[in-house]
Amino acid sequence: GIISGILKSNGDRVKAGESIIILDSETEKNNLELIRNRIKTQESQVELDRYSIRESELRLDNKKRLLESSRELLKNGAETSRNLDDLETDVMLLDAGLLKSRASLSISDSKLRELRTELRKAQIDLDRRNLTAPVDGTVLNIMVTTGSSISQFSEFCEFAPDGNTIALYLRRPAEVPD
Repeated sequence: GIISGILKSNGDRVKAGESIIILDSETEKNNLELIRNRIKTQESQVELDRYSIRESELRLDNKKRLLESSRELLKNGAETSRNLDDLETDVMLLDAGLLKSRASLSISDSKLRELRTELRKAQIDLDRRNLTAPVDGTVLNIMVTTGSSISQFSEFCEFAPDGNTIALYLRRPAEVPD
């Protein structure tokens, strides 16, 4: 990666986890924003699917009431069996539509969970662009400059941890494969 910022100088005290060097992270930031936008879109889809289920339930309940009423009318000769058959078919179709809407919601929920997992991964990728102090200590020598490139396992800093250890060379950690 390309070094976009050096936050500490030789002789600075740092706490564990404190950033020392920042690598260019424009791609990771854009990816994070893209995933957040996709999550908002998918949340809207989940909400739409829930409304669709509610609408299907209302239509089905209404058609079932109409069917029961028509059955009573058929007993009294005030309704035709043809109309009753049509209503029974409508109820079956609405019931199938309701099942379809529930399946669609299940798929939408699954996609939303996938996107949230992608978001966590994208945040980890962005966090890896910050090279941090492994423990409390003192920066002895920054060995890189802004704008220079640093590869995996490259030394970027001499570091003296608090305690009995004399000095460490800090290296850029390996990227974890997908």
